[in-house]
Amino acid sequence: NSTYHHLSLTGSGTKTVSAALTINGDLTINSGVTYSNTSSNFAVAIGGNLTNNGTLNAGTGTYTFSGTAKTLSGTLPLTSASFSGTYTNNGTLTVSSNLNGAGGLTQGNSATLNVGGTFTTTSFDASTNAGNTVNYTGSAQTTKAVNYQNLTLSGSGNVSLTTGTTIAGNLTLSGSVSATLGNDVSIAGNLSIAAGNTLNGSTRAINLAGNWSNSGTFTSSTSTVVLNGNNNIQTITGTNSFNLLTINHTGTGSVNASTSTLTVTGTLRVQSGSFTGASTYGNLQIDAGATYVATAGSTINVSGNGTNNGT
Repeated sequence: NSTYHHLSLTGSGTKTVSAALTINGDLTINSGVTYSNTSSNFAVAIGGNLTNNGTLNAGTGTYTFSGTAKTLSGTLPLTSASFSGTYTNNGTLTVSSNLNGAGGLTQGNSATLNVGGTFTTTSFDASTNAGNTVNYTGSAQTTKAVNYQNLTLSGSGNVSLTTGTTIAGNLTLSGSVSATLGNDVSIAGNLSIAAGNTLNGSTRAINLAGNWSNSGTFTSSTSTVVLNGNNNIQTITGTNSFNLLTINHTGTGSVNASTSTLTVTGTLRVQSGSFTGASTYGNLQIDAGATYVATAGSTINVSGNGTNNGT
């Protein structure tokens, strides 16, 4: 076992870890240096900050972080990480396997966290600092039930999509996942479902202030989707079948689904603002002060009730 207070790697070339490593203070990998722990994959314990300005070949050993109010900076590819202390990620932290510990991890401004395995760290803050992204890259994962800035699912398999009540930026499905929404959620940015991905709305409500883009599959089940942007132009694109769809847009702008192949099996309610589209609807309800604009040259099919108190 090798023990240091602070360890700063300088110069050039490769610095190889030759024993289990305990650093009570900071580990700094400077530019031009390659840190290598791939020969024996030793466990590494860090009590201070971790900064990588060079190349980090971490190996498969577990990295334990025990400091208080410390930081992670640079590009940090780890296999397994455990937090018993409190840390802020200010760089790109990738944990390809398990991320755990009884401590806390906070996402810094514009930071990226890539998680490939189970994520059980007790305290996790992904909402306070603007522009950060959490990306689940593994197979059949369960997301942490917290609020997010930007949330991406780029892995595979069946994903249990649990969040807090708010995603302040974008929700993106970009891998080959089949995600089932576990709670109601408000998304301030865009929702994107790439080809090969499925989002199941289950019984939940999705409140969306940005654009809805679906090149994959949206399974509506008994969910409700509300487009509630303000002073913007929202679009719905792709082939979409909704259970209940409500347009509650305010201020300037509108909601436009003219390029979408759109079906609403329950009720399309234009509650506020202007909506442009054509589709097959179970019921169509236009509230006072709201406007429905049929796509030019289109056909509208309503199998149930039609109520127009607007335009």
